[in-house]
Amino acid sequence: MLLASVVVIIGITVVHEWRTQEALDAVRDLSTPTTRVWRQGRIERIPNREVVVGDIVLVGEGGRVHADVRLLQSTKFPCTDRTSPRSRSPS
Repeated sequence: MLLASVVVIIGITVVHEWRTQEALDAVRDLSTPTTRVWRQGRIERIPNREVVVGDIVLVGEGGRVHADVRLLQSTKFPCTDRTSPRSRSPS
């Protein structure tokens, strides 16, 4: 009886530790800022620190824009205080 209880407690502890580690990994992934970029004809998600000159950064709704990004085109995000979105191109 005692041995069965110890085995059950060890099993519960192992499962709990495994779930905790998964949760910590998920939080760590959320805390690492990433960016979607267009590289070599395909879209990739990379860490912000790996963005280099020449990458085309894709920004979606609610996305963060880096301080040194040049806006090439905007179809859904107004760049001024106007309320109606419109296409824009670099000048």
